[in-house]
Amino acid sequence: MKRLFVVLMVLVMVIGLGLDSLSAAVGSKGGINLARIRFTEEDADDWQGILGFQIGVFCSIKIKNRLFIQPEVFYVNKGVSLKGTYLGEELKSIVKFTYIEVPLLLKCVLSSEDRAFQPAVFFGVYRAFKINTKSIMEYEGDRVEEDITDQVKKKDDGIVLGISADWKMGKGKLVMDLRYNLGIKNIRKETTFEGYEVKHKALSFMVGYSF
Repeated sequence: MKRLFVVLMVLVMVIGLGLDSLSAAVGSKGGINLARIRFTEEDADDWQGILGFQIGVFCSIKIKNRLFIQPEVFYVNKGVSLKGTYLGEELKSIVKFTYIEVPLLLKCVLSSEDRAFQPAVFFGVYRAFKINTKSIMEYEGDRVEEDITDQVKKKDDGIVLGISADWKMGKGKLVMDLRYNLGIKNIRKETTFEGYEVKHKALSFMVGYSF
């Protein structure tokens, strides 16, 4: 992951060598996500995503022509669930993750700056810092919560791909983006038992405003 950050930064610097002027916009956005986790075990497909949310701020910095570098910071809540039966009654297990997520994106706007509607594509990397992780069991009307933060690694790394659209509105812009995050790091802490890898993936949609 460190190499990915370095490669992206070098690419931005190389492109930025010929920039004539520097302009930036700041804003905030928030929305929903549908997360999944990838297991290296047979029952991986049994885990289903549940709706989570995220909210944060970003800064879009023009480096050259239609290219922008966009650092972001988000508070992210996401989770997964597993349904089954025990003694004829439905049993539901939920795992919720909370992170501070820091993406670094390279964004390419597909239309000229004088257009009111500006679609774009972006890619980049993210690093997420764990806040907490909870396990919730629901059975026969009872609900039991357990803090399993110590079973998850402190950091998660991944790749970001997405599309966005800006509309000029007032003194700023209405922003929307649809993105896919693919975790590349095993978030499960190693134990003395033979384990398996657990990695995040999530699809999210956000709306915000920049100025």
